[in-house]
Amino acid sequence: MPSQNALLDIAQIDTELESYLTGIGKISYRFPAHDSGCQS
Repeated sequence: MPSQNALLDIAQIDTELESYLTGIGKISYRFPAHDSGCQS
């Protein structure tokens, strides 16, 4: 059974991360480039 969170079931994406995340929902914060570079 798939989870209710779209991010829990993926292992790999074939597109740019920002494009993928924008398709799932709103990016609320992008960590600065000098930090980890992670997006949430």
